[in-house]
Amino acid sequence: MYWKNGIPVALTDGTKDAKAMAVVVSGGDVYVAGGWSSDRNVGVAGYWKNGVPVPMTDGTKSAFAESIVVSGSDVYVAGYELDGTGKAVPTYWKNGEALPLAGPTSGSGKLAPSPCREGCVCRRLDLRDR
Repeated sequence: MYWKNGIPVALTDGTKDAKAMAVVVSGGDVYVAGGWSSDRNVGVAGYWKNGVPVPMTDGTKSAFAESIVVSGSDVYVAGYELDGTGKAVPTYWKNGEALPLAGPTSGSGKLAPSPCREGCVCRRLDLRDR
């Protein structure tokens, strides 16, 4: 849930687990990155735009979104998706298209938000064991 002008905006109906990680406002629209559980209880990476969910993954493999940047009409979402061995593969999505990145040779990798100036899309690769 987030509040806009003092009014709460629910992101879910409360029947499934969900987690919000980052909020950005662009052109009067509110974008919230995070994830929620699929019907099969698998993590879905995505974001909410003005409270409406926009999935980045289909729920076949667990995934999660940790940050979001909006630049013009492009929406960049950064996070990870688990591979077949359960390791987190750092991934970012541009307008819904997944762009996996090379991860560490051992352990897991995740994308984490990085400070940047307006109009610039920035990322920092955080390589760590999960």
